[in-house]
Amino acid sequence: EALQLLHTTETAEAVFERHDRNHRALVAGVGALGLDMFVKEGFRTPMLNSIRVPDTIDEAKLRLRLREKNRIEIGAGLGKLKGKIILIGLMGHSSLAANVVLVLSALGEALRAQGYKCSPGAAVEAAQQIFNS
Repeated sequence: EALQLLHTTETAEAVFERHDRNHRALVAGVGALGLDMFVKEGFRTPMLNSIRVPDTIDEAKLRLRLREKNRIEIGAGLGKLKGKIILIGLMGHSSLAANVVLVLSALGEALRAQGYKCSPGAAVEAAQQIFNS
């Protein structure tokens, strides 16, 4: 089904560009929230984004809030990275600008709920700049 969609609705090049653009928008928004990507630029994949969680944030509570309040499921770090990173997937048909905006806004609100100083609006604006360029 995925291959059929690829050939009937988008070209492979358009899919790659969409994934890359959404990744760049997410990275811009994450930076505007004051967060850092875990993987250095040049080694990242646009489909799976690992983000460092500040030491003051309970990562499990962050993910729980996103799931319960916003119906957004994100991944957690495993092993030595447990509690230190979150994983945001931008894969396939769900790699959409609207989903990037939604997750950035919800992530900012979830961080603020734990006392982290950030602006969800600034994150969304940073992402929109990528979408508009």
